[in-house]
Amino acid sequence: MDMLYLAENQHFWHIARRKYIYEKVSSMLTKLYGDNFKNVHILDVGAGTGSVTRHFLNQGFCNIAIGEIHPQGLEYAKTYGIEKLYCMDLLDVPFSNEFDCIFAFDVIEHIEDDKAAIKNMQSMLKSNSKSLLCLSVPAHKWLWNAHDCLVHHKRRYTKATLANVLHSCGLKIQVLQYFFVSITPLLYLRALLNPAHKASSLAKTKELRDVPPPKIINNALLGICAVENYICHTLRLSPPFGGSLFAIASRA
Repeated sequence: MDMLYLAENQHFWHIARRKYIYEKVSSMLTKLYGDNFKNVHILDVGAGTGSVTRHFLNQGFCNIAIGEIHPQGLEYAKTYGIEKLYCMDLLDVPFSNEFDCIFAFDVIEHIEDDKAAIKNMQSMLKSNSKSLLCLSVPAHKWLWNAHDCLVHHKRRYTKATLANVLHSCGLKIQVLQYFFVSITPLLYLRALLNPAHKASSLAKTKELRDVPPPKIINNALLGICAVENYICHTLRLSPPFGGSLFAIASRA
């Protein structure tokens, strides 16, 4: 968690991901709630240190809570000025019919029973068609690598597999899209150089720590991701692959 806290403010992946998520979520909420979209009641589950919530708060959202199973993450979230903090397990949720929107960004791939987690999140949503579940997951089994093992991922998803899980939980998909398209070749190279069977040895040498690449490379990759996001959003493209997968689903 310490390394994550430091990386979230500097690493291009975290910065680009926050901006992508904000653009997609705010666009959908605007369609549903109009000018009042920044007042919707949101729960960000599995939020880590709360960096995504912080970004939304900085953009004017005012009613966001964080749910995180690790108390250390909540302590870090406090340093961002986030006040609504809940220590909670997605397999034993404390709310029902409470929120307009639930975030779960890079969460369900850590949970063996992802359907149970999604059903529990669905139960915390208000019972109306405007209620949304917004989530991101790592994409494509062929990108599986030692880092996946070290961070305790259970799986990577495709559009088809994630759609199947969401539909089986009674949710209607509003958005389903790959992103981090431009860095997919680098992620594939990582999978080739650091396959899953190297996880144990790499853990000992700490070679897979979540630290930014050298500044010039980090800035270049951030710029590339920004251009990609702009093009995909402006042209409304739906890429056929990507390093990550984003979805917004509503009650059917």
